[in-house]
Amino acid sequence: MDDREEALRQITIDLDKAGFTRICGFTLEDAEADLAAYLSLLEGGPSELDLQRFLTSRPRNFLGERGSQCRWVKAHPYLGNQFMPDFLTVRIDSNPLIRWTLVEIQRPDAGLFTQDRRKRTTEQFDEGMRQIIEWRDWLSENSDYAQKARARQGLGLTGLTAQADGLILIGRRRKNLTCEECKLIASFT
Repeated sequence: MDDREEALRQITIDLDKAGFTRICGFTLEDAEADLAAYLSLLEGGPSELDLQRFLTSRPRNFLGERGSQCRWVKAHPYLGNQFMPDFLTVRIDSNPLIRWTLVEIQRPDAGLFTQDRRKRTTEQFDEGMRQIIEWRDWLSENSDYAQKARARQGLGLTGLTAQADGLILIGRRRKNLTCEECKLIASFT
């Protein structure tokens, strides 16, 4: 077994111990059922908590988040005793070896932009950005603790750093975005 294979084996063990669920694909029937259930949920005007419950019960919906590789997903993981993202996902990648994503859910009925001519981001979007920034700040100060094995009083989140991707799930697209809105969104990446 080479060094990469050994590292991947250990990462898988660490994620299992930390309570992550491994998701490696789904059938077309699963996708169709999830889509129907999701659209039905949206028609009912769900709360943020409703959306969290839906995604917790169907974590395979995170598979398309970036690439199609297997994911490990955990709802409401603790970052110390201060922060709790809605979800934390991780996938095996080439460089870096693993890629983490911090997930923040905002209200499904919230918009990305205000309706005025200035096209500012909404309060809900700004709150989601603040959350991700706070988590990254915490990670920049506590990455050793976050990555340290659980057996050594750490969180066992191998490779999680302040460079983790951030994903805000917000709103529901009712129209195509303008070029100006796309540029504004791109400025946050």
